[in-house]
Parts: sequence; C-alpha cells; structure tokens
Amino acid sequence: MAKDQGTGQKTPPEAPKSDFKIIGTSVPRVDGEKIVTGKAVYTHDIFFEGMLWGKILRSPHACADIVSVNLDPAKSLPGVKAALQVKEGRVKYLGEQVAAVAAVDEETAEEALKLIRVEYKALPHTLSLDKAMEQGAPQVHDSPNVEKLNEYSRGSIDKGLSEAEVTLERTYQTNVEIHHPTETHGSVAMWEEDQLTVWDSTQGVQSVQVGLARALNIPESKVRVVGHYMGGGFGSKLGLNDYTVVAARLAKETGRPVKILLSRKENSMCVGNRPSNVMTIKAGAMRDGRLTAFSL
Repeated sequence: MAKDQGTGQKTPPEAPKSDFKIIGTSVPRVDGEKIVTGKAVYTHDIFFEGMLWGKILRSPHACADIVSVNLDPAKSLPGVKAALQVKEGRVKYLGEQVAAVAAVDEETAEEALKLIRVEYKALPHTLSLDKAMEQGAPQVHDSPNVEKLNEYSRGSIDKGLSEAEVTLERTYQTNVEIHHPTETHGSVAMWEEDQLTVWDSTQGVQSVQVGLARALNIPESKVRVVGHYMGGGFGSKLGLNDYTVVAARLAKETGRPVKILLSRKENSMCVGNRPSNVMTIKAGAMRDGRLTAFSL
C-alpha cells in the first residue's frame, strides 16, 4: 500500500494493466510441439549420404605412458576409411582418448578398435582425494596436486575467532557428480573445401566454434557450429570436447561427414564431472548473530 502525498492516507495499489500480453499468461514454448511429437532434430538424428561412423579407443589405465601405437591392423579391415593416433605421451585418466577410427558403419568401427595395438607403461596413481593430498603422492599434472588458487583474505581470522562468543568448525564432503543427459554427447563434422560445419549437442555453440578453431589452427570464420536442439547438458556441454576435434580430423582425413556419438559408459568416463570436495569451515560469531570470523 502506498501513501497519498496529500492526505497521508494509504491508497490501494493500481490494478494490473489489462494490455499485458505475456505477464500473467501461460505462454506455450515455440518449439514445444516439435519436441513432444518427435519432429525436433537433435544431433543424434543428423544423417548424411556417405556419412562415416567414428569410434574412439580409450586408455584402460588411470596413468600410463604410451610406448607405441600400431594402427595398421585396423586400417586393413574392410570398411575402415581412416585411423588416427590422437594422443601421445602420458594418459592421465581412465578413458582418455588414444586413437580413433572412421568406418562405414558402427559395427565395423567397433571391430576396428579391437585391432589397434597399444603398448602402455603403467604408472602409479591414486584413487582418492586423501591419498592424492599426501606428501609424495603421484602427481596428476606437472604442478603439485595441492595448490592455492584464487586465495582471498580480509582482516584477521585468529583475532575474529578469539573475539567470538561462539565458534564452530566442521568438515563437509561431497561426492563426484556425473552429468547424464538423455542425449549423450555427440558431434557430426563435415568439411566443404576449407569450411568446417559441426552439428553438436552443445550448450555453447560459440565456445565450441572458438575451441575448434584453436584446436585445428584455422580461423574462426572457417568454423560453423549448429545446435538447434539438445537433449540435456547440465554444464557438461558448455565447451569444446575432445571427441568433436576427433570427428573434425577424421572428416578431414576421409573427405566425408563423420559422426561420433558417445555411449552411456563413455558419457560417464570422459566428458567431465562436478568434482568431489572436502571443505573445512571455521566460523566465529557473537550471540546476537554478528559474524566475527569466517574461514573456508
């Protein structure tokens, strides 16, 4: 209720304007009919004449050096049009890309993966946060496993805790969370001379465009990314994924469109996750609720 400036009396609020077209009404989705009737075309639905199917061979080790890769047996399989080594040096997680093939159908591509010969030198690794944080634990990257990033402080935590009437310290832990959209990750790549078009199940066509241009060392103007419909993403489809680069490379190698769709298992292993966390929180406060210190 507002006050009338002349009388000081409260006046009733104005009635809603009757000419509102959107506010207060039920608005149907412009693409709702296509989605519920199955007419919407997702990346999984994309098909071209002469299109090849791409499949990726993934590391069976959490940490290992790649000693050698022999693609010849896969290349000799009838129906296989290309085979590429996509990783050299060290693999750093179970399921990391090592090699890829493109074939006339999914079954042939799967069979070709079995023929690729890879020699690994398995290396020590850890499987938990606690072990990875221990002194002398195997390093995942060239930098220490425990680093201080984006550290921010203001005032004195010790002083604030000493002045507090109530203090609290708790440790909380969350598990790894895997994104599992209904439509698994997938890309279709096609070259027309030096112009690349990718149909991608993505939340960010521009970020995929920029990432592809950098990965392939070509101008962004030469990359077009199409993503009309997407069957869920939850953050895991915000940027470029490795399999999209592989699809583009295989398409370039063969001169034909290449489609790579990840299996449900691959979707669990290879497209990122919300990492686990261990958080210790310290707080100090007065009994009237005023905070004197907070540390995370």
